[in-house]
Amino acid sequence: MYFFEYITKLLVVLFFPIKFKKLIKKKLNKKKYIGTNQDKTIAINLIEIISKSLNKNKNINYIILSSNYSNNLKNKWKNPDQFIKFLTSSFPKITFFFPTNPIIGLYAEKNYLKKPIFKNYFFNKNSNRISTGLLGSAAINFPNSIRSSIPINNLTAIGPQSIIFKKYEDLNKINYAMDENSWWFRLRTNTLWIGIDVDVTNSFTPIHILEDQFKFTTNFTKDNWYFKGNFTIDKKNFFNINIRKPMTSISYLSYSFFNYLKKNKLIDQSTIGDLKINIINIDETLNFLDNKCYSPFKFVTFTKLLIK
Repeated sequence: MYFFEYITKLLVVLFFPIKFKKLIKKKLNKKKYIGTNQDKTIAINLIEIISKSLNKNKNINYIILSSNYSNNLKNKWKNPDQFIKFLTSSFPKITFFFPTNPIIGLYAEKNYLKKPIFKNYFFNKNSNRISTGLLGSAAINFPNSIRSSIPINNLTAIGPQSIIFKKYEDLNKINYAMDENSWWFRLRTNTLWIGIDVDVTNSFTPIHILEDQFKFTTNFTKDNWYFKGNFTIDKKNFFNINIRKPMTSISYLSYSFFNYLKKNKLIDQSTIGDLKINIINIDETLNFLDNKCYSPFKFVTFTKLLIK
């Protein structure tokens, strides 16, 4: 998008009269936003979208907000913490969750043919160097925010029930990153997932609840789906965890999957300017996929179903 704008500006400079230059330049630059006014504008529009979704989806207590580091968002969110403040204050009864995955290299020297490695990983919960978006970075340092202690599929919570979520996480019992001893167990129900200008197929983390919590007993999930690793949050105590192999777990997250969700009316789509907003009811979607695709859990069967 920006490439075409720059080409247009270059043509203006080279070929158009001075007055016409100024007119077109002014029009092209009109999209730029300064300060927190645009943050508030996006929040106001998103509040309206969320309100409509809450009227449609009853008994929602939690909302997971996914973002990214795209230039599209960077140009609009000069102050994402103000965006979070405005948004959360508008829904005082909702607890918001932001994906805050630390930057983890599971492959030595990015050699994807080797086995993934996750050994003795030190998880610094105070670091906001993450791979999951502008909102997540801001959420980590937001007043009274609470961050999960599990580095895989990590979340940061802001809202009335954020403190309560501390007791829902038991590192001594954790087996899978999103199992019954993680925050994700509570987020199976009464939760909306909202993607702000993100690729749904790469960002809809709740899909992994089906693997980590529904516990299908196939050889595939036992032997090939996970590898073993461990981590620490204090450099003293280490916790073992089974982790999905990255190259395996992303293999079905394709546009076929996205189109499958759309076809079955499991995604509510809207826009704020040129930002794409996608909303998914987690409980409704996981139950649908469980009944249609994961019974029993067979990866090949699931993939064939999506491609049809």
